[in-house]
Amino acid sequence: MATYHWQLEPPPADSQLAADASLGFDDQVEAEDWLGSFHTDLSQAGVNEVTLFDGDQLVLGPMSLAKA
Repeated sequence: MATYHWQLEPPPADSQLAADASLGFDDQVEAEDWLGSFHTDLSQAGVNEVTLFDGDQLVLGPMSLAKA
C-alpha cells in the first residue's frame, strides 16, 4: 500500500504534478527519487516547498526548493 506522499506549497498550477505527488509512493526512497526527478519542474511550476508524509505522519520537511 502506497502511503508516502508529498504536500506541495503552494500547490502547482500543473495539475499532473500535483496528482503525481499525492498519488503515493511505496517507500521513502521512491518518494525521494520522484522529488529528485521533478525538482526543477516543481520549482518552475511555482512550488516553494515540499513536505513528505507517511499517511498522516510527518517524515521530512517542509523543505525549500529555492536554490541555495
